[in-house]
Amino acid sequence: MSYVKAGDLVIVNRTLYDHWAVYIGNGDVIHLSGAEFNIKAKETAYVHRVTFEDFVRDDDAEVECIPCPPDVSRKEVVRRAKSEEGHFFRNRKYSLVFNNCEHFARWCHGRAESKQVQNVRPLRPVVDHSVRGVGLLLGEEVFENVKAGADNMLYNTIEIIDDIVVNNPLFRMLRF
Repeated sequence: MSYVKAGDLVIVNRTLYDHWAVYIGNGDVIHLSGAEFNIKAKETAYVHRVTFEDFVRDDDAEVECIPCPPDVSRKEVVRRAKSEEGHFFRNRKYSLVFNNCEHFARWCHGRAESKQVQNVRPLRPVVDHSVRGVGLLLGEEVFENVKAGADNMLYNTIEIIDDIVVNNPLFRMLRF
């Protein structure tokens, strides 16, 4: 932990995903998570402070650090993280696609984005072909409506997969 400085982002690999936090100093991080890291508590996930050790939870866990960018003040990163503490991030409920722990951590560095979600883009051709198939089967008007919702379809598919993983007893045995 001596290599981590206030304002750095900390990432822990949780087998199927990476969990993100902002290191704020004195052995503490702020992250977006359900209470006591309960991945099933997405509906109540909020921004809160825990110790670095509690965040990592596992001595064998892979921990990565993204240093604070040189053009961003470490104090500002910590201030931003603390400003969301005790609340839903951006006053919105947790969303795997639009409002997750990576969005929160990267927002503290200046831009709310989730590269984990963006890296799911290889599924896009599958969604596009499915949409075209629906259009051929059900007609042009339906095709236009389905095409307009293709992004939502992709993101909803991700949410469904996420719910399956969360509710599957086999995955609960893995370290999340």
